[in-house]
Amino acid sequence: MGIQKKINCLLICIILSPINLFADDGLFIGVGVGSDGINALRISKEQSKGKIFDTNIQRYAEYGLNFWNGDNNTNSRSSNISLTYSHVLKKDIFENLNINSGIGFAVLSDDKIGRRNLGATLQFESRFGFEYSSSSTKSAVHLFHYSNAGTAASNSGLNIFMINFSHLF
Repeated sequence: MGIQKKINCLLICIILSPINLFADDGLFIGVGVGSDGINALRISKEQSKGKIFDTNIQRYAEYGLNFWNGDNNTNSRSSNISLTYSHVLKKDIFENLNINSGIGFAVLSDDKIGRRNLGATLQFESRFGFEYSSSSTKSAVHLFHYSNAGTAASNSGLNIFMINFSHLF
């Protein structure tokens, strides 16, 4: 799938999303680079789940749609689309800066991307990152790791460094 088709699909997803998608919880757009020259485009939605007991640790669920593109061994491109769901914990470390970490799962359209054989279309997604927020925007830097956790014979895994941006409407 070419980049223009990915952009068109992303725009359709945004247009067809329910209006409350743009409400007070965050809608993120992100770009990233990964192992073996894999590029990623991500749209994700945060849904607050409140605090953990009486602590200042927040938790939220995140739903994501990823478009991956990579070079394979034959000098051509390969694409993959994934749907993700993660539970994330975040803790403020300064007034507008937090650290966050989470784990979830991803369902991929193919078990291969670029030169990577991920071994299965069901992958576990783990993440670690930092997020800065102001009254109307959020920016985040994350490291994502995808792996089938040894549930398939092949498990090359994939790391993606992602920069996300959100404007609150």
